[in-house]
Amino acid sequence: WSSDVCSSDLRAGAVKAVKAHMPWLYREMKRFKSQSVPDNIVDYAGLYRNWQNRSPRVERHFECVTPMWDNSARRYRGATIVTGSTPELYEQWLREAVDRTVPGSDQQKTVFINAWNEWAEGCHLEPCRKWGCQYLEATRRVYLGE
Repeated sequence: WSSDVCSSDLRAGAVKAVKAHMPWLYREMKRFKSQSVPDNIVDYAGLYRNWQNRSPRVERHFECVTPMWDNSARRYRGATIVTGSTPELYEQWLREAVDRTVPGSDQQKTVFINAWNEWAEGCHLEPCRKWGCQYLEATRRVYLGE
């Protein structure tokens, strides 16, 4: 990361923050593992509720929101499939993540979104046939504070 792209505050905390948050997301997805189905089926609203119920963090950290997830294209067995995601729920989660985020010394709030175009893992903000531009529009509304 070059200093002209990211502030030193962001660079210093990003690795720690991602290490702190992503294992939680992974554990939450694994928690829903079914004994009778070879894949992990996760309810998006339930994943969001579990995130909401986490205790607020006092130290600087970076929240991470996912619009959707389905890595069954890459895994024959043991895939994680998040069901029930909608642009509305994603927007609500993203807005709350931004509201929860403590600004850095530059007064900027940083929230990670997983992912822009991870098509093989069913996780993308790019326009698609099912949702059109709705996920991008939701992101824009949150970014602009609409």
